[in-house]
Amino acid sequence: MPIENCKELLSSRLLLIIISILFSFHAISQESDPLIDELNVKISQTDGVEKLKWLDSLSRYISYETNFADDSIVQVTRTLAMRLDSFNIALHHTSNLIYYNNNILGQPELGKQLYEESRWLITKVSDINAISKFFYDAGNSYFFLKQFDTALALYDSVETYALKTNYKEYIGLSKMGKGQVYTDMGDFGNASIVLQEANRYFISIDDVVNSMSARNSLSILYSKNGFFKEAKKERDELIDKAIQTGDLNSLPVYYYNAAADQRKTKDIAARIDYLKKAIDALDGSDFGEYLFPIMYSGILLAYAEADSSEQMEKYLKIIDDNKEKFIEGSFRTYYLEALKEVEFVRKNYAKAIAYGEEYL
Repeated sequence: MPIENCKELLSSRLLLIIISILFSFHAISQESDPLIDELNVKISQTDGVEKLKWLDSLSRYISYETNFADDSIVQVTRTLAMRLDSFNIALHHTSNLIYYNNNILGQPELGKQLYEESRWLITKVSDINAISKFFYDAGNSYFFLKQFDTALALYDSVETYALKTNYKEYIGLSKMGKGQVYTDMGDFGNASIVLQEANRYFISIDDVVNSMSARNSLSILYSKNGFFKEAKKERDELIDKAIQTGDLNSLPVYYYNAAADQRKTKDIAARIDYLKKAIDALDGSDFGEYLFPIMYSGILLAYAEADSSEQMEKYLKIIDDNKEKFIEGSFRTYYLEALKEVEFVRKNYAKAIAYGEEYL
């Protein structure tokens, strides 16, 4: 769609979105957050560029401080920014919405769609760092969808733009993204090189969280190469560090990955122990809802493979009571893997085969 037509469409939709968003403002204000209340007042009393200024502030707060308590406010900010030709703001919030689709909703196909619809913004943007962020979040969409060639190209674009401003965080993120792609592609040599480079960039700016993420990716690389002792050493240090620093978002993932290694070494007791710890850690994570179906499918599979029928049925009931979280998108893969093993244990071989074929 030509840019002019796109902006015309945005203009015609804006009034309806502004009206609907008033309800969202009211809903969030019920949280009794003084900053949100203050910004809502300013938004209601202003128009045009001034309104966009306050919407931008509110959207940044929602994105970074409330873990997207209301994504519709971010959407209306993006829409108004494009209508007012404030393309830097528009691209920034487009990136945040791609992140929301990828990491909060667990629907990277929506992130990919938003990227493809929004690429026209790039030529209008003067903020190089915003472009780096845009390509990075889009690259993650393609990585999650296993479209590796496009993901690598986008991470290369991140690095190209980030180097222009020496934006070390995104230089590191681009390398970490490429390392994860290379790992999944089986190119372990390149994966090791870029992941270590990423970690050095993060250390240089005292970015503890991303440094730990790079090390976690390295531990996965060790595991894929069968170096389980090295992977365990790296991951045990990460778990200790996450507990010490209160990094509760990473802790469930570290435990889950540790369980995955124990599955490979066939230590079923240690595997289940790590999965229980991962589930217990969900309560403290901002991504608990996203991780819930992965962790519970994992422990159901473990108990099925351990032939522990009582525990298997216990977790199957939990899953059945929350089935809507398991049956769509990438979560269904984990669900199917567990179900095929459950039906095999029950000797329902026809069902096991059906689930296995869909899983494949």
